[in-house]
Amino acid sequence: MEMNNGKNNKKISPEGILFDMDNTLYDFAEAKIIACNRVAEIVGGGTGEELLRHFLTGPHGFENHENIRDFMTLKGVESPEIFEESVTVYEELKLTSIKLYPEVRETLEKIKENGFRMAIVTDADTENAEKRLNKTGIREYFEFIVTPDVTGFRKPSHENFHRGLKSIDASPEKSMVVGDSPKREIMPGNEMGLYTVYAKYGDWLKMPFLNIRPRHTIEKFAELNDIILLE
Repeated sequence: MEMNNGKNNKKISPEGILFDMDNTLYDFAEAKIIACNRVAEIVGGGTGEELLRHFLTGPHGFENHENIRDFMTLKGVESPEIFEESVTVYEELKLTSIKLYPEVRETLEKIKENGFRMAIVTDADTENAEKRLNKTGIREYFEFIVTPDVTGFRKPSHENFHRGLKSIDASPEKSMVVGDSPKREIMPGNEMGLYTVYAKYGDWLKMPFLNIRPRHTIEKFAELNDIILLE
């Protein structure tokens, strides 16, 4: 596959394409904010923004329900019933509030029709990954889903990307990775020799990593049509 810097009209034909999932294919940040706001209402103290910070910075991980328990404790609420209700509502809203970014399904369909093989590399566990992809109606486009409970590692570990490439019989130097996180997708992609595409539209944290440079930056998902050779 001939690579380019994305500044001309030359397109590429990758052996395989690895996609991040959350905030690359759909707006997961907004769904999580909606869920956190509702939990704060149930708890009766604090804000959804405070709870979100627990998920972002707490010791339990971005998906762990113990973040809700810690939030409740800080607000002086120890009720097991409220905790169980909060967890249930949080999971329901987090899933039902997910919305695909514009033209994701149409672009994935075109990529698949052109014979390019695709896999997901995500830090979500397998159960949540399957739920989200099925909810958004795009599960069919991906041959394999690489998750931490499959590999034992989280991004930016190279192992996860190697596993994804192996699942679609693709080599790093002839493949592409698309993701919204400079540190978790672009950096390891660059290190492995992948053609890295930074989904800037989904990077809601917007933390600057001046030393991490993608091969290409897209402002919307459909701009993949300008990079990949599609008929």
